[in-house]
Parts: sequence; C-alpha cells; structure tokens
Amino acid sequence: MLRTMARNVRVCPALCVGFALYWTWVVITLQGPARLPWREIVPFPIPSWCLALLASGVAYAVIARMQVRVDVLSPRKKWWMGTTLTMFVGLLLSTIWIWCSPGGSMGLVLYCAGSIVMGAGSAGVLGEFARFYERLGVLVALSHGIVAMAVATCWQTIVTLLGAPILNMLIDPWFPIIIFGCFSHAAPSAMRRSFPHRDEASPTPSQATPVKLLFVAAVHGIAFGIGLGLLLQWGDLFIGPRLVGSLCAGLAALLLAVDAFYFKSDFTHMIFLVGLPLGAVGFLLMALAQSKGTLALGNAVQAVGACYLNIVFFGVSVYLARYHRVSALKVLPEVMACLSLGQVMGGCIGSALEFTVASSDAITTVASVMSVTLLLVSLYVSNGWRTGRDWEAVRPGALADGGQAGVESLAAMAGLTGREREVLEAVLAGKRRKAVAENLGVSEETVKTHMRNIYTKLNVHSQQEL
Repeated sequence: MLRTMARNVRVCPALCVGFALYWTWVVITLQGPARLPWREIVPFPIPSWCLALLASGVAYAVIARMQVRVDVLSPRKKWWMGTTLTMFVGLLLSTIWIWCSPGGSMGLVLYCAGSIVMGAGSAGVLGEFARFYERLGVLVALSHGIVAMAVATCWQTIVTLLGAPILNMLIDPWFPIIIFGCFSHAAPSAMRRSFPHRDEASPTPSQATPVKLLFVAAVHGIAFGIGLGLLLQWGDLFIGPRLVGSLCAGLAALLLAVDAFYFKSDFTHMIFLVGLPLGAVGFLLMALAQSKGTLALGNAVQAVGACYLNIVFFGVSVYLARYHRVSALKVLPEVMACLSLGQVMGGCIGSALEFTVASSDAITTVASVMSVTLLLVSLYVSNGWRTGRDWEAVRPGALADGGQAGVESLAAMAGLTGREREVLEAVLAGKRRKAVAENLGVSEETVKTHMRNIYTKLNVHSQQEL
C-alpha cells in the first residue's frame, strides 16, 4: 500500500505540493467555527466561510456552463496566473479583515470582497487541479489527496499546539502563489500524457455527469455544513475545534488510504458503505449526546466521513473525466457546485440551531433526521437508483494491476453493467461459458446474452477479437 502511494506521489511531486497547500487552506479556512460578527445583518451569526463557499458554488456553475470556452483558456499560463492571483487577492483581503478587525461598513466591505474573490479564485484553482489529474489518472489523484489531507493535519496541529494562529495569517495568503509555481513546474510532464481510449473507433459513453453523483454530493454538502455549523457547541474540548477538525482530516486520509489501496474497494463501497454511513453514525452520536463531550465526539466522527468523501468525490470526478469523456472542467465543477451550495445551506441551519429557544432539542431533532437521511440515501441510491454508467463499480486501487487495469478501462469505456463486467473478467481469464455460468449461478443462455451485449458495446464480433 505504501509503495503504491509513494510511486504515485513521485509521478508529479510538484503537483502534490500544490494540492497539499490547497487542502491545507480548505481545512484552515472553510472548515472552522468562525462566525460572521455582524448580528445586525441577520438574526444569528452565520459561519464566516458561507459567503466564500457561495461564491465558489456560483463560480463552479459558471465554469461548468462555459466549459468549452474555459477548456480553450485552461492550458494557457495566463489562466493559471489569473486564477491563483484572484485567490491570492481574496486571501489578502480576508487576512486584513481578520488582522485589523475593522468595524462598520469598512469591515463589511473587506469581508464581502475578500470572501467573494477568494471563493471565485479557489474554484478556478481546483478546476486546474482536476485538469492536471485528468491526465495523470485517478490513482495519482487519490494518492495526492491523501497526502494533502495528512499535510493539512500536521500543519494545523502544529499551529494549534504552538498557540500561534498568526502563522496562518502570515503564510496562508502566499499559498496561491506557490500553487502557481507548482502548476508551471508540473505542466511539461503532465501535459505530455495522453488520455486513454480516445481513438475515433471506440464507443463513446455519455458525456453527462451522473445525476446520482450530483444528488449525493448535494446531500453530503448539507450534512457537512450542518456539522460545521455546530462547531461552536464544542467549547474548548480537545484544545479547540480547529485542532479536532485538522485531526479529522488526518483520520480521513488514513481511512481512505487503507480502503482504496489495501482493500481496493470500489466507489460504491467508499461512498455508500463508508463515507455516508460514517456521517450517519456521527449524527446519531450527536442526537444521543447528553454532554458536550459526546456531542464533540459525534461531530468529529461526522467530520471524518465528510473529509473522506471530499477526496473520494474528487477521485470520482477525475475518473469520469479520464474514461467517460466528460471534461474535467464540467464534471468536477458540477459536483463541487452541488457540494458547496449544500454546505452553505447546511452551515446556516447548523449555526441557527444555537440560537433557537430550545437549542438542545433542536440539535437532537436535526441530528436524528440527518442520521436517518444519510442511511436512507446510502441504502436507496446504492441499490435502487441505477444509472447504467457503472462508474460506482470501479475499484481505483485495482487499476494499479496491469490485467485489471485493462478490464476496468474497457468496462468504463463501454459502460458495462456490473454483471457484464464479471462475465468479461471471467472470459478474459480463459474460462468457458459453462464454467462462467456455474460460478455466477446463472444459465449458459444468460451468459451468452451478456457476451452478446459486451460485443455490441465494445464493437467486436468474436471472442478472439475481444
């Protein structure tokens, strides 16, 4: 497992550094308990990251809508410079707002301007990461994501234990400038890599982002937002919410590394049997909480599942872009738009619970509803809502194996169903039709029908040609 990850990190170390800086910024800025301090604007203080995420969600939607035009601009160095510089300006304005703490209209202008510019710039930056990883592959994307979450944990833990949050304000604004340098360094090697299966004779899968993925991203965003909105309830437990949030990112990285590279789980297992149920368990603990300690534990478990899913969704987007011919600047922005806007909605709900008349009762009710909702979504969407694209059956960790990589690539390219994939693997392993039927518990005629469908989807006419 460690050798595989190390090999993937070495594919493009500069991009891994940039990705680590990006996720460190996300953990520090977009997963903290800070509140917008102007109570005269709204009845309750909303999370300070809500406006930045709202701007990101809108920017993602615009990028997806204008995907063809952005695809033309994206390879140019000026585009990278524009997105990273925009994010830098936003971070600078936000740092001035935090550092100087101006009141009245000046503070409001600085906060709004910094949040909007920072959010829009970060959307463009993550889109560029997706375009690079579309070339490098999903294994590299997941490996770099795991390393990035681990680096974010180490950085924030050190800053918190040292009691020196000023380090974040002094260093964070320069992350986008370093990321631009990483893009420039990684481009020559990354852009030389070709996409798989892009010849004209190959079947063309649907170019639309799966509705299932968008729906689950929105649900995950709402759940994550509610969890973050409740952070103020933690008080000073575990040295503070920021430290726990960073530790959650590290635990999520460890969980994903074991799940993807040791057990080689498929995307269905990662999303519907690990990520969402982990969030449901966290909300259940919050619903049953009799003290702030139990509430904090539940919130931490939910945050681990949320951080885990963030990287998995990025990996799924890269996979769809690489094998299903959905542009990286279409599929990722659409997924992230649903996630970001859902998180804004959930953040406002979670924050508002602290200021209701019966705060504890409201938290118990909402946490119970979210626990049941996440479990129902996991159960129904993974079993009853079939899209036919079969991306959820892909095991990214198995793509490292030569023979399995061919099967996964063919299945993804042709949009084979799960059973058709099993038949294809058995046939390519040299098994006869009767043995395949016995192993799968079906008739030989059923296997014959599956083989006919496989031939049609792959545009071949015989087993030898296959």
